[in-house]
Amino acid sequence: MSLEKAIQKTYDWATGEYPWKLTCPVCGFDYLHITALSCLRHADETTITKEGTIVKEAQNDMRGVRITIQYLCENGHAGRITLQFHKGNVYMAHEILPLPKECPADIWRN
Repeated sequence: MSLEKAIQKTYDWATGEYPWKLTCPVCGFDYLHITALSCLRHADETTITKEGTIVKEAQNDMRGVRITIQYLCENGHAGRITLQFHKGNVYMAHEILPLPKECPADIWRN
């Protein structure tokens, strides 16, 4: 893709025109709430939830950073999206999770 085309695909969040919207892969509903973010580097993982930020030791078996976004669908489904960097590529995976017994809260919301 040329730089000109890439610039054309850049959106200004202030306009309210969003380029893509994540929908629940189970039911297709588009009301999802982000409940946790995680960034796993070589030997440490930083996780952000409503309770705050936690850094702990962890092991990444790949050579690059791993970023995960955990969400909850308003129709009662849960999932996790993972971005994994490895040798110049970024791979994306999606995992459907069992619904937690206690509903996790959004990380932050006005």
